[in-house]
Formats: sequence, C-alpha cells, structure tokens
Amino acid sequence: MVRGSIFVGAAIVVMTSASAMALDLDTVAIESGKLVITGKTTKPGQEVEVVGTGDKIKSSSSRRFKFSLSYLPETCKLDLKAGEETVKDLIVANCGPRGPKGEAGAAG
Repeated sequence: MVRGSIFVGAAIVVMTSASAMALDLDTVAIESGKLVITGKTTKPGQEVEVVGTGDKIKSSSSRRFKFSLSYLPETCKLDLKAGEETVKDLIVANCGPRGPKGEAGAAG
C-alpha cells in the first residue's frame, strides 16, 4: 500500500510541474544555418521572446509558435520568456561555439 501511495504522489508532482510550465518545446536547434525554435505555450496568443535579441512572436490559436532566425548564439545557449516565466540556459542542438581567430594565410 505504501508503495502505491509513493507512486501516485510522484505522478501528481510530475503532472503539477508540467502544467506549471509556460512552454512546451519541440525544437531548439540550428537548421540550414538558422536558429529554429518550435513549441507550444499554455494559452493562445501568448508572447514568446528570445531573451537578449528583441525577437518576439505570439503563439497561434492552437498555442503553437515557431522562430526561424538568422541568429547563432555565441555560447550555444539561450533563454526564452513566455509570460512571467523565463526558461534559462537552453542548449541549442547542432551548434558549436566559435573558436579563436586563426592567423592569416599566405597570399595567393
């Protein structure tokens, strides 16, 4: 009986945490040279912002949103804001930080 109670308690915590999140992200990746972010918000018409870039979009009536930006984050991390919630340090897939500048090659 105790075992069943623990399982139910854990399930309630997971469901509560998931319902409290303002964003359900599907994609955060570099695709064909662009930063692509797709997902769903908790309510339709909710503004989603890529923090620090000024890029904002409103979710559709089905709560979906999509960014396709000519922006490559230097650290391959970014923050997204929806409503009062900010999701920090999202890792961007297919991204690599820039290395140091190399020396100039021989004149051709």
